[in-house]
Amino acid sequence: MSVTNTATKLAQPTVTTATQINIGQPTLRQRLSQSLQSLSTPQWYRVGLYGTCGASLLLLLSAIVSVQAQRNGIESVAKSAIPNVIQAQRLKTAMTDIDAMVANRMLGSLSGAGQELYYKRQGELSERIVQAAQIASGETEQAMIQSLVRSFNAYTVQAEQARFAKQRGDQAGVLEAYRQAAEILDRQMLPSADRLARINEAKLQASYRQTQAIAIWSYLGILLSGLLPLGSLVVLQIWLAHQTRRRLSPMLVAATLLSLLSLFTSSSGLLSRSSQLRMLTEDAYASLRALRVGRVHLYQANGSASRYLLDPTEQNLQAFDWQTEQVLKLPDGVTLPQVIAAYKTDQQVPGLSGEFADALNQISFPGERERLIAMLAAYGQYLQVNQQIRQLFASGQTQAAIDLSIGGNPGQSYAIFKQLRDQNEQAVVINTEMLDQLTAQMLNTLNGFEGKAAMITALTMLMILFGLRPRLREYLL
Repeated sequence: MSVTNTATKLAQPTVTTATQINIGQPTLRQRLSQSLQSLSTPQWYRVGLYGTCGASLLLLLSAIVSVQAQRNGIESVAKSAIPNVIQAQRLKTAMTDIDAMVANRMLGSLSGAGQELYYKRQGELSERIVQAAQIASGETEQAMIQSLVRSFNAYTVQAEQARFAKQRGDQAGVLEAYRQAAEILDRQMLPSADRLARINEAKLQASYRQTQAIAIWSYLGILLSGLLPLGSLVVLQIWLAHQTRRRLSPMLVAATLLSLLSLFTSSSGLLSRSSQLRMLTEDAYASLRALRVGRVHLYQANGSASRYLLDPTEQNLQAFDWQTEQVLKLPDGVTLPQVIAAYKTDQQVPGLSGEFADALNQISFPGERERLIAMLAAYGQYLQVNQQIRQLFASGQTQAAIDLSIGGNPGQSYAIFKQLRDQNEQAVVINTEMLDQLTAQMLNTLNGFEGKAAMITALTMLMILFGLRPRLREYLL
């Protein structure tokens, strides 16, 4: 080899690969292991102190976040979504009741108590529309309510036109104006209220599912975050017993019990409120909804009966039959007295359908069965008197049919309908009160939770500190 080649090789830089550089250097895991092995006993005590206290704080944070989420969910379902749905149903009830009143005014007198009640009902409907506008949250709902206001104004104009025609003795004018009013109600007002109710119902179901899902995930989160301080305290006590050859520290045992108490109260409370929310939504609200929707169909049936006497078309006759089937439809060969007898003995009737059937099959609360049975009895009387009205009208006894329909004396249709409505309202009140009671119970259990949980956590951390303090002081002497 020449001297030139040798000098060239010596001048070339030495190339070192990354693999060669890393040879002999410890990995992250090795460095962590070495660091832990190098800790002194007092330092290990501090690790145990900070670790268990940090785990306790994590449990506190998890519990507070879970409780706040559940509180928001309960309020969203019980204090926002459910009242909004009920408000939309009450709109439909008022609309159909006003329509029946308009028809009755055309059949009977334009003065007296009925006239005053009509204007009062108009005012109530206006107030409910305003209330619906105040709680409407989306542009779609606001647009529906604005459309509803316009339709209601147009309906009122036609109803007044019918009244003016009656005062003139113009029966053709009465029918023309009333038919236009009825078309506005059927094609504009009721569909708008239906859409509003469906939107709010969808929001309710979404809020309920979301709240229950949050409860499940929160429960899992609390369990995981609760096992961390428990596990770390158990490991710390075992390590202390091994290191010091002493018995378990009473303070650390107390801290462990407090952590267990915090975990139990947080998780069990979460599950209890979730169960109560299910009862509120699937029992109390479901019955309340069935009763209120059934009432809407009752009012629509009552309006169709009055319409038929004023405007005897096959459409109005069929509308009454269809609406009453939505209220309650009996299986073939089963009578209403048989249904009443069955439910008196806590037996269900297969094949029974309709809103009242749903309410009967969801009896959950004291006094509810008696109210529903009384409601069914009044409903049977209402159907019987309307059958008599049809027979009178078909036989040409028009005035007798009208008197039986709009009369408020015992045994007449209006008086029986009022009794039916009152029985329905009493059943509604039972479920409403239970709904309010469950809501109050759930929210009351959450009152002051954050403060109580913080106090338990602070006490737990103090006990951990007092449990480790004697060991730490031994190394300060």
